[in-house]
Amino acid sequence: MITFRLFPLDAQTKPNCDNPPLDICLVIDETKSIKQEDLSKVLDAAKILTSSLYRDGQNIPHFSVVSFAQDAEIRLHFNDEQNLGTLLSLLESMKTDDRDTSARIDNALQKVNEVFSGSENRPVSPKVMIIITDGKSDESQQQKLLGESESLIVSIIS
Repeated sequence: MITFRLFPLDAQTKPNCDNPPLDICLVIDETKSIKQEDLSKVLDAAKILTSSLYRDGQNIPHFSVVSFAQDAEIRLHFNDEQNLGTLLSLLESMKTDDRDTSARIDNALQKVNEVFSGSENRPVSPKVMIIITDGKSDESQQQKLLGESESLIVSIIS
């Protein structure tokens, strides 16, 4: 079972017209260690999560999607077309059985660093990274690859 826990936002991060929208990077483990049926459930859960965060009008969050196994790939950049339909279609298209067996989260984190520090970055937007994996995380490796950013919010769902 996959559960997303939503936490109340404090006044500093509560979405309104005065606060900038979020930049959210979904990092999705596509290794064969996740059974096809479970990967489908994970991607469906990611679609529910993104649908709940996406809203029309002001303060629209921007999404980036990074998938990883042995290699990592940026599937959606922050400056790509940003609409809910495009995002949901991308997540649906990731339901494939053509996957690798080994996981290199370090490669994925390098791609995350690229999207957060590149020209597509919105400097005033809070940065959120959500990692969906069945593996264990190495926080020291994360910190080394992502730098000393105090503005990055990391959530790992495993």
